[in-house]
Amino acid sequence: MSDQDFLVLHTLRCIGFVTEGRLAAVSGLSPEETAGRLAGLVEQDLVSSTPGPFGGWALTDRGRVTSEAMLGDELERTDASDQIRRGYEGFLRLNPTLLQICTDRQMVRVGDTHVVNEHLDRG
Repeated sequence: MSDQDFLVLHTLRCIGFVTEGRLAAVSGLSPEETAGRLAGLVEQDLVSSTPGPFGGWALTDRGRVTSEAMLGDELERTDASDQIRRGYEGFLRLNPTLLQICTDRQMVRVGDTHVVNEHLDRG
């Protein structure tokens, strides 16, 4: 499997469900390269698509297992596990604050109750 295949699988692993155009933009591959990679990954039962106006691409169960194994190989090959772990630990320290900021923006207190902030006050 190629580095580009891994890139597509890993991007899907991170995003979860995405249109082909967004997958190309996030992965940095051209739309044509993305379409070709997806076609090959479908043949291997690693990805699947849902058609329609709200459709998109996602990993299959086999794709999740394959992606995880490839990520483990990549971390071992690059000897990046410690660096990734430190970055993740830093994220975990900041994440509660970020979640609170998001909640504070999305919800407002009305009396003793929190309700969805409709942002009618532009604030």
